[in-house]
Amino acid sequence: MLMDGRRSAMFLKLLFCSLFLVGVPEAVFAQCNQTLSVGANIASAVSTAPNGSTICLNSGNYGVVALTNMARTGFVTLRSVSGVGAVMSPQVNNTDFVKFQSLRLDNMLIRGCSTNIQIVNSRFDVTTGLGITNYNDTCSNYPLNILIDGTYFGNVQYSFSEGRLDIRDKDVSQGNMGITVTNSDFDGQGGCASDDIQLTGSPGGVTIGPGNIFHDTRQSGTVHCDSVQIVGGGSNIVIDGNWFKNTEVALQFHDGAAPGVRFTNNIISNVNQFWAYTTSTSGFVFEHNTIYNLTDVFQVGLNSSGAFGRSNIIIGSTASPQFSGCAGCTFGFNLSSTANLAMGSNQIIGTPTFVGGAPAGITTFAGWQLASGSAGKGNGHDGSDRGTLYYGAATPAAPTNLRILP
Repeated sequence: MLMDGRRSAMFLKLLFCSLFLVGVPEAVFAQCNQTLSVGANIASAVSTAPNGSTICLNSGNYGVVALTNMARTGFVTLRSVSGVGAVMSPQVNNTDFVKFQSLRLDNMLIRGCSTNIQIVNSRFDVTTGLGITNYNDTCSNYPLNILIDGTYFGNVQYSFSEGRLDIRDKDVSQGNMGITVTNSDFDGQGGCASDDIQLTGSPGGVTIGPGNIFHDTRQSGTVHCDSVQIVGGGSNIVIDGNWFKNTEVALQFHDGAAPGVRFTNNIISNVNQFWAYTTSTSGFVFEHNTIYNLTDVFQVGLNSSGAFGRSNIIIGSTASPQFSGCAGCTFGFNLSSTANLAMGSNQIIGTPTFVGGAPAGITTFAGWQLASGSAGKGNGHDGSDRGTLYYGAATPAAPTNLRILP
């Protein structure tokens, strides 16, 4: 039955709104349970707020906000009333269940075995970045369940070590910290203030990805900057589903032992160096990565043991991979554009085709998916495509059973 113009317009409006809301986190639209201005006691408000509540902050600089010894049992959200207009320097110590959302943050530190801390849709572009440390604390409550998602790290200085995001544990690994970094933007802006992410001590249980983009961090004089640097490390470090582009060093991992590091489903494009070797490390996994123009140094498992380098795509102006002297290692099923880039057995020498066109023009994760009929399609070591298998966040499904009331 045909609808009249008014009902038709209402239908289209409701349909559009429904589609829009499906893909947006519910917390974005959470009602403000209280609204504070500069000068308010944020710590007191956080301490006494009911679980599931939202404290909204009017624009302005709230300075250092110390949240200490707050044994909450459910989340309270701190967010800006408008955009990222609220600015603060949070110091979180032995505190649980706080979400920082849509804020402009500076010199943030999480320590003291704090758990269930989330930093969502926020920005670090003031002076310094984010430090997460239990270096001087012995924790019995791992995993900590710390999430950094959808957050921008500009060309700010390091937080306490050498990273805009520093993750530091005790020298003797305590266990899995439970830290996840997803969908965030590490923007060097063509300079080199610090590493993007640095892991020091022995942090284990750190997942970097999916959806992060590391770009435009370039060497500046004698300062050495990496997208991800592991200086020592514990077990269960996963770097999966990220894009390293137009930057100096994708991974710097030869400064200490971290068994079983996984570097998978990543894209490396127009990057100078990749270092992953150490004589005291075993089990490094380098699989399903797409490498285009890795121009200077490319070392995978060199002089290590038990490493895997499989189902990667290695093309463009890329340096010959160095992987010799790897004891008990498995390299194979890679796709290379030329014979000098070949790495291991079951190698394909050919030119892949991507759904996004020529590699130089690809602008989205989805563009790196192999096109139908491409070399490397469906014949990796595990039967899937060679190269990355991460193509960005899934598109939300349209709502079903949508009804328009009279």
